[in-house]
Amino acid sequence: MNISSTQLPAGNTIQGFTLIEILIALVVLSTGLLGVGLMQAQAIKTTSDASQRSQAIWLASEILDGMRANPNDLANYAGVTVGYGQDAMDDPGPATTMYERTAKDLYDWQTKLYSVGSRTGLYHAVGIIEKNGSVYRATIRWQDDPNDEEDLHQVWVETEY
Repeated sequence: MNISSTQLPAGNTIQGFTLIEILIALVVLSTGLLGVGLMQAQAIKTTSDASQRSQAIWLASEILDGMRANPNDLANYAGVTVGYGQDAMDDPGPATTMYERTAKDLYDWQTKLYSVGSRTGLYHAVGIIEKNGSVYRATIRWQDDPNDEEDLHQVWVETEY
């Protein structure tokens, strides 16, 4: 910015900023601060999205790990959908057989899907297990906003047995 100087008749000078220069400086400063604020908001949103995806991948991987630990009953995992909008499973209690282990794995997965919504933003989370040949896919679907049914996200993890 320039410092302006005006000659007075008696030879005295006044130095300082003009009102226009101050207003222009305020506009430039305001625009810069607004940009910084918008970038911060976008960074928070991106961090939240990454956190949700990480949580969903962890949930999908966890059920596949349970399936890997119970390879003799893989057929009973396939085609299962648990979570929001699905019929709730009852707690099967302690698991001593492979069939009880499958029921316990699915019940625990359902419980985690129900509980993560309010904590991580995976609202209305649903878990789906699909089989295609020897490949099993665990898919997690959720919403960012519980009031916006158009805002669907999903991740899946696949493994071959």
